[in-house]
Amino acid sequence: MSEECGQPPECIRIALLFFGQPRYLDNPAPYAKHKKFFLDKDFYDVDVYCHTWWGEDTSEYDYSSWSKIKSCPVDKNAIDKIETMYSPAKLIHEPPRKFAFKDDTQALIDELVKNFKGRSGASLSEFNHHWNKNNSNYSNILSQLYSIEQVCKLCQNSKEEYDFIVLSRLDNNIMEFPQDLRELDTDKFYISDLHSRFPDMVYFFGQKFLPSHYFYSKIDYIVKKYQWDFWEPSNEAFKYFSVKDFVDNHFNGSPWIPTRIRVGAVRDMTGLG
Repeated sequence: MSEECGQPPECIRIALLFFGQPRYLDNPAPYAKHKKFFLDKDFYDVDVYCHTWWGEDTSEYDYSSWSKIKSCPVDKNAIDKIETMYSPAKLIHEPPRKFAFKDDTQALIDELVKNFKGRSGASLSEFNHHWNKNNSNYSNILSQLYSIEQVCKLCQNSKEEYDFIVLSRLDNNIMEFPQDLRELDTDKFYISDLHSRFPDMVYFFGQKFLPSHYFYSKIDYIVKKYQWDFWEPSNEAFKYFSVKDFVDNHFNGSPWIPTRIRVGAVRDMTGLG
């Protein structure tokens, strides 16, 4: 937290939340961009929260079939590096583990994959190997949803008040982002305008939306309620319908604000994502 930051409207408070695997921390791009857009701005008072997967006995992280990652080694010094770079207000880490849907929830997802017909008339299972139960994708999806929920609860349980919550990843190379969040409405939810579904690499929202991100605890309910509204059983879909359900039950009107945000996840120690 900056001691030089003034009071609103000169300065606003931001919680920068990191989740998931601490990949490629020696790639300088993600840290440089988080500094540029958040940490180095003298009109932001930023607290960092982090939930990450790390364990001394793990040598390689699982990664999903769509990631194009060739290797994802565990950095034995990851926690020290995160502490040094970001000085988080709260950081927790857990050893990587496997996740699985409950049997009845997995059955609903399998039914979706088998019977859903896209514009071409083909089912998801006919053209998309990502939804094969035998790979690690579903475990990785649940791992991410769990990690997001944990870091959001870290922030919520801090009892601190923030103008905006920014949800990001340690491997995000942010290329475009709003330059001054002081100009924006804290009652809104800002997502990238990259496409019309739920671009989920990095986005931000007013603090009142934090409980909408308890994704893992709600997953069975969300699948049962929105099964046939899913475009695919992806991270984006699970997140979108969880937030939508929360908004529909607690607020009037649409909070969504498509915003110019561009980001790439780095896939090695030198690339830009």
